[in-house]
Amino acid sequence: MLFFGINHHAGQQTISLREQQGDVLLARQVSHVHPGFYNSLTNSHSLW
Repeated sequence: MLFFGINHHAGQQTISLREQQGDVLLARQVSHVHPGFYNSLTNSHSLW
């Protein structure tokens, strides 16, 4: 199982994807999120 977390603040967001054991697979800090950003995560085969 994978866990997707978003920490949203006024100036930036921190986004992380973790395995069930808590190991971080992907972590990004972004000042704003492009509408296609989340789609690119779900469509990325490099994560699986």
